[in-house]
Formats: sequence, structure tokens, C-alpha cells
Amino acid sequence: MGRGHLLIGALSLATMGCFDELGPYEPGASAGSGAGGDDRDPPGGASVAATATGSGGEAPIEACSNGLDDDGDGKIDCGDEDCGGYYCIPLPVDAAFTGALHVLAPADAPGCGPAFPDAGLEGVRVVDAPSPCGCTCGDATGQACTGAASIHAGPSCSGGGTSVAIGPGCVAAAGGQSVSAFAAPSGGACAGSPIAAVPPTFAPARTCSAGRGGGCEPGFVCARPPAPDTDGAPSVCFERAGDEACDDAVYATKVLVFDDTPVDNRTCSGTCSCEPPEGGACTGTVTVEDGSCAGAAVGTLSLGQACAGFAGPVASTGITLTATVASPGVCTPNPRAEQGSLEGSAHTLCCAEGL
Repeated sequence: MGRGHLLIGALSLATMGCFDELGPYEPGASAGSGAGGDDRDPPGGASVAATATGSGGEAPIEACSNGLDDDGDGKIDCGDEDCGGYYCIPLPVDAAFTGALHVLAPADAPGCGPAFPDAGLEGVRVVDAPSPCGCTCGDATGQACTGAASIHAGPSCSGGGTSVAIGPGCVAAAGGQSVSAFAAPSGGACAGSPIAAVPPTFAPARTCSAGRGGGCEPGFVCARPPAPDTDGAPSVCFERAGDEACDDAVYATKVLVFDDTPVDNRTCSGTCSCEPPEGGACTGTVTVEDGSCAGAAVGTLSLGQACAGFAGPVASTGITLTATVASPGVCTPNPRAEQGSLEGSAHTLCCAEGL
């Protein structure tokens, strides 16, 4: 299929071990359920597909991925006990995936293995293609410290409490014998700015393919999936033309292949913005005055302190917060709208992470 370009989200093929296929083809081994055991082949072995007759006039051998009864025993592929290591796997729900079965192969490995003997897609994959429309937020500015204070009827902040909102200036409050309070930065905003776009990076990649074997119930196909990969890399993939979604519950990992180097036509619209600041911290004190905001101070609480008592009970109070923003809140950036894509003649592979 010419050269292509392989796009695999964040998936790394550098450590992909999924090309260790199930092993030596053993006529007479159990078929249809994968009961052939962990009989692995190295990549690049001879195809398991048999010729019409063996060398020297030997009897024909069943090829297990062509939908035919090669050995004339009335059994096809997974329905033939000669197909050890093959078993029935589900087809994608989307019938538009009509192409061959594929496996992802190391770019530097020679040839293809026996269960997937045909050269498939070859080219480069996108290692990373970060959005060019990212934004960042500067420090929050224009924040003030606000919070709440509670005057408690008993000492050590015991008994019932009456809470009031506190901020810059003094507020009247009920009487009591102790106070607790908190304050944090509020209000303000952050300025958004674009992040410099990073161009996509690529690495070589290719696939090997096989036909759809028969001998299975409707909705299934006979195949020899690669041995399980400990990194959860894709195993068997189904192909269709174009850049399409992989909505299948089994074949949910998307691999996008381009026939030619994709052109990055992604652009951005709009401006960067930021959500309101969150978090941060204030430092300062809460002063409680007797009777009103003009009375004598009866207690002082440092922000972060659990409780402060008064010299004695007071009938009413005035509360003053004196605080500054020690660390401003942090804003979450809103990215700009992205249009366009990596464009080219594409094929979608929807892959299972293990079968």
C-alpha cells in the first residue's frame, strides 16, 4: 500500500512487543479456541498458508486465514482441527471496516511473521502532535483577602458561634468569649497568552496483514492474534479508508495511517482566556474589639491559628481583618479554538489492546 504515516495518540512503538506471534503451525493441534498454547513464532517466518499440495506430492495442508477448505476434509480454517493456535475473534460492530486484519510491526524487523504474512502499511507514525492552540495564564492580580469569623459564647471556641463575613475594614458582630476565623484570596484575574506551537514529531512504523479466516459463527473471523503484550499495545487491527472514529468497545485504540507525509494545516482562532483564580493564601490578623469597631481590642487571632480567647466576656464586638495575599490563586487556561488537522490520504486502523 505504498508508504504511509502512522498516528497512535500517545502510544510508543519503540517498546512494542506485540509482534511476537503465536508459534509453529502444527497440523492436528486443537483449533478454534486458541488451545495451541504459547507457541510463538519469531517475526519473518514462512507463511502458514499452504500450497495446494506439499512438496514431494504431500497431502494439501489447511491454510487457516483464507476462508477455504484447503485440505478437502470439509472443514474451513477455525473449524479445522489442523489450525492450532487460531481461534475466532469478533468482527468490529461497524461493517465499514471491511479490510484485512493488521498487526503493528517493529519498523526495523525484516519481513512479516507467519500468521500475518503480507506487507501492510509502511511509513512513519506521529510520535507527538500537541495542539498549536494552547494557552498559559500569568499570576493572578487584583485579589483581596476575605473570609469569615465566628464569635463563640464560650472560651476556647466552645459553645455556639455566630459567623460574619470579614474583609477589608471592620464589621459588627455578636458578643462572646473567643473567636475563630479564616481568610483566603478572592476576586482578581489572570492574563492569558499563547504557548508557542511545537511541530509534530515522527518515527518509522509499519504493519503486517492477513486475510479474514472462516469457520466461525456470524460476527467472528478466524485469526492468530499476536501474543499478549505486557505494555497493553494494540494487537489485531481492522482497517477502513479515511480518518474515522474507533467507537467499537473491543477495537477502541485508533491508529491513523497516511499514504503521504501529512501536512499540518491546523490553525487557531480566538484569544487566550483564563478561569477565575482558585486557591492561594493570605497572611495577617483578625482583631476583635469590645463593643464596636471603635472599642478597645479584646483579642487578636493570627490567620492559621485555630482560636483566640478574650480577656473576659463581651456583649458585642467589632471584627477587623488586616491581611495581604501571600500567594495568589492559580488560573486554569482556556485554549483557543482549533481548526484543521494533519491532512493527507488517510486510513484508520481500529485496534484491540489484547484478544
